[in-house]
Amino acid sequence: MAGQLKNILIASAVLSSLAATPVVAITFQNDTGTLTGDFTTLLGTGFGMRVSGIDTSPEFAASGFAVSGDKNYSKDHLFSLYVKVTPEFSFALPEQGISFLARATIQHDFAADWTNSPLSQPARNQLVNNPQLLDLWVSKSFNINGQTGRVRIGNQVINWGETLYAGGGINSINAYDYQKYAIPGTLLKEVLLPAPMVSVAGGILPGLRVETYYQVAWNADKFAPAGGYFSTSDTFGNGSGWNQIKPSNSGQFGFSGHYKPVGSGVDFGFYYLHYNDKAPVYQTDGTPNGSYRYLENRSLYGVSSNGAVGDWALGWEASYRPRDAVGLGGCYTSPQSTYNPSGPFADTSVCPYSIDARKIQTSVSAVLGMTPSDYPFLVKHVLHANNAQLSLEAVMVHYNIGAGTVSRNLNGAQVYQPVLAGGYFFQDSSGNLVSTANKYSGSLNVDFNWSYDGNVIPGWLFTPDIFYSYQLGDNPSALAGALAGNQATTISLFFVQNASKNVITAGLSYTNYFGGKNRHLTRQYYRDRDFVGGYLNVTF
Repeated sequence: MAGQLKNILIASAVLSSLAATPVVAITFQNDTGTLTGDFTTLLGTGFGMRVSGIDTSPEFAASGFAVSGDKNYSKDHLFSLYVKVTPEFSFALPEQGISFLARATIQHDFAADWTNSPLSQPARNQLVNNPQLLDLWVSKSFNINGQTGRVRIGNQVINWGETLYAGGGINSINAYDYQKYAIPGTLLKEVLLPAPMVSVAGGILPGLRVETYYQVAWNADKFAPAGGYFSTSDTFGNGSGWNQIKPSNSGQFGFSGHYKPVGSGVDFGFYYLHYNDKAPVYQTDGTPNGSYRYLENRSLYGVSSNGAVGDWALGWEASYRPRDAVGLGGCYTSPQSTYNPSGPFADTSVCPYSIDARKIQTSVSAVLGMTPSDYPFLVKHVLHANNAQLSLEAVMVHYNIGAGTVSRNLNGAQVYQPVLAGGYFFQDSSGNLVSTANKYSGSLNVDFNWSYDGNVIPGWLFTPDIFYSYQLGDNPSALAGALAGNQATTISLFFVQNASKNVITAGLSYTNYFGGKNRHLTRQYYRDRDFVGGYLNVTF
């Protein structure tokens, strides 16, 4: 306990010193203006604390969610208390059309290993000390027949598509750090993991622009390690001790085009991606625990559009994947035994707990910006705010495989496997274990925020924010992109001060997980993991 108190005092000292940081960003330029550059640094600290007690009910244990990640952090205990530094260096040679960016982040979390049982070393390495190179690229712009373009080489992020919150759509080029995403104060540029690529973008004709890339090295999504606060399985992620079968680095490329008719405010996009999966699927293969394998040679075809209707900014996208992994249970000897976790199992050297299916995903988003003059009743008279914003998103996913049993021949053995969203069994109206997968699934996401610019806290932009998410259907993907009825609400307070020497941002939040009830079992794997969090970042 004394060690924990010491670390809390250290973090508190860092917090205080950040607020009083007197240094400024370094900006340079030569006498002729042919070379310009900036060096900025973000210093940050933040915390996350569990506010729900550990669920010890038989129902929750039977659901399979009472894992070490749930038991490792008690109520009113911190699961994160970090300090970090994110330096960024950029320079440009405007006359030559050359620009350069380098960005990295170094984070130390004092509280991540304050657990009720010891973390494995791989899990601790990910949670406690996590230095990471982010962007590192050089870019050259060009002009051909009046059309501008650029070539970029190095670690970079490419954003395609129109989704606001949901994953699994067109924006699938870069890997995600889902563990960091859940930690209060994490920036988007720390969540989207840059990949080594060569990309070319530019105009071809008036109103028509294209972009293409080739990724020279594969990288994977990062999930919460086994035993970490946001882990939902002891057999998945760093620290699970299971073997990984990684894909090759080749065969990762894509193409996009955007057409915006001259004089029109509507943009039409089309996309093609060829990639190797960034999230794994499980298989038994004769190794002690089995293996997680990353599947190769995948394709995505997509279309999108965006524009404005009145005060609303609208976006839409649809994507098709000819082969996407659907989660299965073990290899059984008969269809009658597929819902008995004890078997009997078929005698096959390799049993993949997944099968490829066709996937279609579509989403619609709408964003409404509101000012006191345009929406006086809500913004001016009710909220007394300077502005407000409402964001809506609806996502629908369709697989051609749903609830039931898959029959196939593996290495000469006829096997039967139940279709299971994320590998989870649930119960029917009679209490029997059944397949948990729907051909159709999706989510609804709503965000509303409103801001006060100096009239609540002088010198500060103050923004309350409410986010709500509702999941529809049991998504049959191997990692269960949705489980029916799962809901979450996050209430946040954001603070921004634009000082002459630095920018200070801070936030406080509370996240509540609920819903997902299914007779005597639950789909809500986070139902006892409500938490509060906060952060303070100073950029100079």
